[in-house]
Amino acid sequence: MGHTKTIVRFTSLSLGVVLVALAACSPIEEDGLRGDETATPTPAEDVGIAPTPAPETPTPPSPGDDGANGPGDDAAPGDGTPNSGDNADNGDNAGNGGNGGDGDDANDLAGALQSASDALGVPTGDACDEGDDCVSEMPDGTTDVSGPITRLAYQGAGGGGALVVMARDGAGVWQFWTITQMDPYELLDVPGDLRICSDGEATTVRESPASGAGSAGEIARGEVVTARGFVLTQPGTLDNHGTGWYQVTGAGDGWVPADQTSNAALGDCTLRDEMEGRPSAVG
Repeated sequence: MGHTKTIVRFTSLSLGVVLVALAACSPIEEDGLRGDETATPTPAEDVGIAPTPAPETPTPPSPGDDGANGPGDDAAPGDGTPNSGDNADNGDNAGNGGNGGDGDDANDLAGALQSASDALGVPTGDACDEGDDCVSEMPDGTTDVSGPITRLAYQGAGGGGALVVMARDGAGVWQFWTITQMDPYELLDVPGDLRICSDGEATTVRESPASGAGSAGEIARGEVVTARGFVLTQPGTLDNHGTGWYQVTGAGDGWVPADQTSNAALGDCTLRDEMEGRPSAVG
């Protein structure tokens, strides 16, 4: 794998003007304080909690009581925060479709939006309300950060838009995969059914998500397998589609390159072959 190619589906992309209209993006509400605000503590009396009187003769703490457990005991490593080392375990956890940041969807969504913003060079949030170029959640509610792939919306100042596809890398971090104004041929809802669309008779299944990894067999073109995970090994750019791998089971167990597959719901490999500029010589 490892090659890059020009995105043919998003011809002459201009972040200022795009061709397909999307519904107006809803602003993403951000909870919490601004950087220049300071939280004001609420007196206990105001919320109906009686203050606890101090003991008349405090008992000195035993040596080590204040720090016997240490600050880490109340928050064990990995509790509530993504553990990048675990997610990157040979690519398996990163591609299992469940590395959603320990369930903190709000922070996970913010990470996906920020990564897309950095890749596209446009802001998020309030910029959408103000009619500027921006990136936001999908207006149809299809943004889902619980799996390895998610959809975001690019909104142009002129009213046009495009689909932004984000995916997790081997550490479980959201990265930019591609942007398109067409329906993608790739399977975006993982787990799901995947059709093998190799350029030849079959696609080699790899033991890990890398073109140099050991072979785990072959799957014939046209076969349908179950994709249970995905990992993005090379983020994309505005000019180049990123490189990713699906973890599959069925006719073969292992990893197959995303650009040699298609969403099985499309029925065949025609759209994939057209978008990749390759003839459908087989199947």
